[in-house]
Amino acid sequence: MPERPPSAPGNINSPGHATGGLGEDTVAARLDTMEQRLGSIERILFALARAKGVDPETTG
Repeated sequence: MPERPPSAPGNINSPGHATGGLGEDTVAARLDTMEQRLGSIERILFALARAKGVDPETTG
């Protein structure tokens, strides 16, 4: 088994808890943030579509 570099985290239960570096958010936290932003963008796009008279629920 190859040795782990000294900077590697010692106790990671899943890849979703790994970090890119010390002090950075976990992958899971970054994905949660992205999901929240995408939800906000989706609401904005739906509102713009409705303002143009397009029903985003039935179009596409």
